[in-house]
Amino acid sequence: MMITMLGNAVTNSSIYSIAGIMDLISNNIWINILVKLAIIGTVYTAGISLIAMFSIWWERKVAGHIQGRLGPMHTGLWHGWSQSLADGVKLFQKEDLIPDGADKLLYRIAPYIAFAPIFAAFVALPFGPQLCFDGSFNNGLLYILALLAVEVMAVILAGWGSNSKWAIYGAMREACQMVSYEVPLGLSLICAILAAGTLNMVDLGYLQGGGMQDWLVFHNPFL
Repeated sequence: MMITMLGNAVTNSSIYSIAGIMDLISNNIWINILVKLAIIGTVYTAGISLIAMFSIWWERKVAGHIQGRLGPMHTGLWHGWSQSLADGVKLFQKEDLIPDGADKLLYRIAPYIAFAPIFAAFVALPFGPQLCFDGSFNNGLLYILALLAVEVMAVILAGWGSNSKWAIYGAMREACQMVSYEVPLGLSLICAILAAGTLNMVDLGYLQGGGMQDWLVFHNPFL
């Protein structure tokens, strides 16, 4: 939708001429678009951050109960609900150190390479009829899987950039784990693709929109 608005504005204002550019500026079209993009980006980032915080807390609680313990309990008034927030504050207060002999470029860029695919993958997820990618995204599921695979590169770059053999060993171990996790994930998604007959995330959402009885996991739990 935003891209369509921008395209119409450019077309109607004849951006190939100086007068067209001045017309865009004078009508505040660019300002309106930038403000809307800033608001959408802020809400988008905040939503992803909240989902990540809750998922980490939930995973730690479930893992704790599986292992016969309670998990985080002290931070927050109820079952340590703010533990992820406290961990984030603690991480922001840590000093940014670069090991001696490390590749500064790789060492600094690796976290960005790790986070960027996660945020980009949310583009293909439909959150509602008006909150989905405005355009043809027929391979949305494949797009998400491809972006998640970039995480492996970020982990290896972080280990290699530190110039430490122990960090490289740890990075290779983590990369092997991430690749192994993708195998059952891909197999489970293949079952959903075969049942739905599409890779489009919007179509998959509409297919399961009739209620819980239409969810693929309940429609045929043996897939």
